[in-house]
Amino acid sequence: MREYRLSELADQDLHDIYVYTYRQFGEKQADLYLSELETCFLRLVGHPNLGRDIGYIRDGYLRFEHQHHSVFYQIESDGVYIVRVLHSTRDIEAVL
Repeated sequence: MREYRLSELADQDLHDIYVYTYRQFGEKQADLYLSELETCFLRLVGHPNLGRDIGYIRDGYLRFEHQHHSVFYQIESDGVYIVRVLHSTRDIEAVL
C-alpha cells in the first residue's frame, strides 16, 4: 500500500503552519488548511510525478505548490517522503 511519510522537519513545519494560521485566522481555518495539505500529500501518493523536479537545488527532490506553501518530497518505492513544507517567501536553497 502506497503512503506518505513525514520527515521530522516536515512534521515541525506543519506544526508551525498550524500555530501561525490558528493565531492569525482561528481554529477553523487552521484545521481546514492542514486538511488541505494532507489532501495534497495523498494526491502526491497517487500521482507522485505531479511535482516539479528541483534536482538543481537538491538531487531527487520534487516541489508541489499549494497556496502559499511548497511541499518538497522524494518518490519512494512505497509512496512519497515529505521532506519539508515551506512558505513561498522562504529561501528554499538555504533550508533544504
